[in-house]
Amino acid sequence: MKERSPLVSIICDVFNHEQYIKDCLEGLVCQKTTFDYIILIHDDASTDNSQVIIEEYIQKYPNLFLPIFQKENQYSKGISIWKTFQLTRANTKYVAFCEGDDYWIDQYKLQKQVDFLEEHPNYPAVFGNIIVRDERLSPVKEIPSDLHQNVFTKRDVLIGNLFPFASICVRDIVIQKCLNSKIKANGDMLMSYYATSIGNVYMLDDYMSVYRKTGKGVCTSKTLKEQLIGELSEWYSFHKQLHFPCPLTLVEHQSLMIFQFCIKSNPQNLPIKRIIKEIRLCYLPIYITYILIYGIKHVKHLL
Repeated sequence: MKERSPLVSIICDVFNHEQYIKDCLEGLVCQKTTFDYIILIHDDASTDNSQVIIEEYIQKYPNLFLPIFQKENQYSKGISIWKTFQLTRANTKYVAFCEGDDYWIDQYKLQKQVDFLEEHPNYPAVFGNIIVRDERLSPVKEIPSDLHQNVFTKRDVLIGNLFPFASICVRDIVIQKCLNSKIKANGDMLMSYYATSIGNVYMLDDYMSVYRKTGKGVCTSKTLKEQLIGELSEWYSFHKQLHFPCPLTLVEHQSLMIFQFCIKSNPQNLPIKRIIKEIRLCYLPIYITYILIYGIKHVKHLL
């Protein structure tokens, strides 16, 4: 009997996810599909028991996993895990993602997404709605996402709406564009941008995945000031490399970041000098206008 090739690759990156990896792997191995899929799991030299747990699942589901276990941490060397180890071996028609600390809650997630992409060839990607599990709080809170639209465009991405990678499934053409990209940016920024450069991206209403906030990530472990400056700088650099395709989208998104900082912290704590270095000063009046608009909307919401 001829062996079937997998239709979907699942990219799963792990580093010290011992507390969470079982939830992640259970969600992946329990998928009910009419097609075959493969789990491309990469452990970046975890120092906890992550590799031991992964090995247990490989023994139980040997046909589902293609693992890479690093002996030295590659991320700390500045090596891109996606481009160097993961996307290069995702040789399937569709590719899905789930980090080791996130997990899927719908056994038909892949089936629903593949069915959609097969029926809608003009869409390069599809994702499901998500639940945000904030483990920084006590007690832990699970909050449904505030995404209310189904169709997302390139403009949506440029104003900061990145797709939840615990829930997205993309065509192979999106993967190739990311692999060939010369732009230096986070993987979720590149994937969201290149997907919407091909066509609109669709969100299914079903809640399919849980995005876990642990406060242990590179960003969430920083202070509010550090997070603000980091995000302002990251988005400025991203738009600059794109040659500012829609300048006001950058202004709109950076203004929202500044306003959200003021909501979370005292506005007097704004690092003005640092902010000036990370925004487009020629649009300063528009920044102020956007921030005032966000303030008025916030007051109306409170009332």
